[in-house]
Amino acid sequence: MSQGATKEEPKLLQENLDLQKNPELIIGEIESLQDFELEEYARLDSIKRDLKDGKDVPKYKIKTLGDRYERLQQEDEYRRKVQWTLDVIKNLQDAQIGNSRRVGIIKDRLEEGSILDEKEIRYLKENWRLLKNAGQQKHQVMTDLIKKL
Repeated sequence: MSQGATKEEPKLLQENLDLQKNPELIIGEIESLQDFELEEYARLDSIKRDLKDGKDVPKYKIKTLGDRYERLQQEDEYRRKVQWTLDVIKNLQDAQIGNSRRVGIIKDRLEEGSILDEKEIRYLKENWRLLKNAGQQKHQVMTDLIKKL
């Protein structure tokens, strides 16, 4: 996957950017999109070639790329949050913190692609804080034991 594009670039691209002087921003964005949008690969490749060759690309095409790239970034961010939450749930289950049945139901809902309601989010946050505090207390106990040795 191309690392040339960043989260801020779509906003830059949607402003009045001189594409002929800075096509590498667009090319990086196109390469990122090509990794995920195989059905659009040829069209994206055509735009990328035009930019590399110094040809003019209509601004509406660039704006469309920026919009698609921003949507891709949002989807990626959402996937990272879901994965982080699933990791927290696994840690809660391993540490046996919280109601195992309720935590399991929340995990299943996330894996099915459901959006959690505020009550479930609050429940996970409360138990995550307990897990974090338990980890800090364990660390403190270990530090105290080592000092006594």
